[in-house]
This record gives sequence, structure tokens and C-alpha cells, in this order.
Amino acid sequence: MRLGRSIAALGGALALVAAGAALASPVAADESGIRLDGGDIIRSVPNNDKGVTVTGSGCAPVNGKPSNVAWDVHVPLMSDSLMQGAIPANEDGTWSVNLDIVGLVRDNHLSDPSVGVVNFLCVNYNGETTSRVQADLEIDSTDVEGKAAIVSSDTDGDGNYDHQRFDIDLTGFTPGEEVIGYLVNADTEDHVRNLFTVTADGTGRVTYTGDVPTDLPDGKYLIMITGSTYGEGLVSKPIEVVKGWWNIQDEDIPVDPNNPAPNPDPNPGADPNPGADPNPAPAPAAPTTAAAKPANGKSGLANTGAGLGIAVVAGGLLAAGGILIARRRAA
Repeated sequence: MRLGRSIAALGGALALVAAGAALASPVAADESGIRLDGGDIIRSVPNNDKGVTVTGSGCAPVNGKPSNVAWDVHVPLMSDSLMQGAIPANEDGTWSVNLDIVGLVRDNHLSDPSVGVVNFLCVNYNGETTSRVQADLEIDSTDVEGKAAIVSSDTDGDGNYDHQRFDIDLTGFTPGEEVIGYLVNADTEDHVRNLFTVTADGTGRVTYTGDVPTDLPDGKYLIMITGSTYGEGLVSKPIEVVKGWWNIQDEDIPVDPNNPAPNPDPNPGADPNPGADPNPAPAPAAPTTAAAKPANGKSGLANTGAGLGIAVVAGGLLAAGGILIARRRAA
């Protein structure tokens, strides 16, 4: 079996990929061709000495001759492939590729975090590409964590809570990226409205304090906070709003650690009503009484307005020193 000839023939295929690669939505594999195990997002910390092992299937022999898997890595603003290679696929079409993330970051002076794409091609014995698939590459050593709360207070001293505001202080975003906080319907995940847009500072920190909207229809909503680089952020558990009052027990926004998809809306930053004010002022809340507010809105806490901090798990749920490969519900 002259495996050397087959791998050598991959050079032309890789050159074609490099010439045509674009940083866009992942290219889905043909059902009968090469496939990725675990989804189309590859995430790794840049100091993971073991690299990232990506496995897949669907690169079977052709006419009894072995096929090979070729791969290359691209990042924005760099036209050339930063890393490439090829390995023989197994007889059953399965394959395994190890990406040297430490070397990739070091040799190309990449920042932390960085994003890119990895192309995987199934190439037959004659050097012909039979199928291909593409995955997003996310290189990031930090997770989103910090404080996310809704603070209730008594502004007129009558013993009843009559005002609520957001108290957001999170770290772990990409320095300089735009971070959007928005609402979706908890049942349909339809975009309801944007809550705030903040630019992360030079350390990746975002802070926001502002009044909660009081003109929402009664119902359950999800708060989503998403970075523009690759969607890292957080998703809350359903929050019930009744007569403009947000039911938050002990102030902490209830974060859902099991939701790895902080961006179900394909474009949460888009204005659903072009031409209108993208951040309309909320309608003034009607005068309320203790009976008009759910009892669990702020039971048992002093009227100080002070928020309680929580640890917010990133949408990627990156374990220390490890990696997670997960599929997003939207590009």
C-alpha cells in the first residue's frame, strides 16, 4: 500500500482549500461524506499542551484504496493557512486529528482569545476531494463570570419595593468586543427586545446598570448576554414578569449552566422595527402597592438596593484545562 503517494497528493487539495477558504458559517458535511463527532465548534485554551483532538467519520476507502483526511486552519485577516496536515483514515472511515493549539498561537502570534475555522477534507487515493466539512475554532483561556443581578429597592420609603434595575459586572469577554444583553420569549425563544449594548474594556470586563423595562406583557422571558466575537456569554433560566415586576428571588439572575447556546436569535442586535428608536424608553410604571407585586419579588431582604454576586458560567462551559466541542443552535 503506497500510502506516501496518497498523502503527497493532498498538497494540491490543501492549496485549493486555502485559496477558497472564507470565515463564514460552517460548511455542513454531506451525509454520505466526512463528518465531525460532537458538532461544528472546536474550543480550546491556548495553553493546553495536549492540544485538541478532533474525531470524525465518513472518510471511507474508495474502490478498496484508502482515503486520507487533510486539514488546515485559517483566521481572519490572514490569507494563508496557518497550520495544515494530513492523516490516513481508518478502514471504517473514522479518523482523529490533533490540533497543536500551543504551536498555532505561538508561531502566529495570535491573541487570546482568537477565532478561526478548520477545514477537513476527505481525499481519495488519487488526490481527489470527495467531501469536506468546516468547524469554527475558538481559542480562549477565560470564561465569563462575575455578577448578574436585578436589584429591587424602595425609593419612596413607604416600605414597599417600587423600583428594579440591572446590576451587571462580568469578566471573560474579548477586549473591545461588543456585548449585547437582550430578551427572548422563554417558550418560543423569539427575540423580544435589546436591553443594553456595552463594549468590553481592555481586560474583557463589561458593566451595566440601568432600569429594567416595566412595559413588558406578563409572561416568562430569558435574559441572554452575548459577546460579538463568537457568542460567549450567559443564558438565564425563565424569569416571570407580572405587571411590570420581575420575579427574582434574592436578586440573582438565575443562570442556566446547561444551555451552551447563548445566541438562539441569528441576529440579536438587529432592530426588529427599522426606523424606530432601537432603545425606546420604557413606559413609566404605574403606582403599585405591596399587593400588586408578587410576594417572591424580594422577600426577606432589607431595602438597601445592594446586589448579591453570583458565579456566571460561560455559554461554552469550559472546564479548567480542558475543551468542549458542542453544536450551536444558530450560526
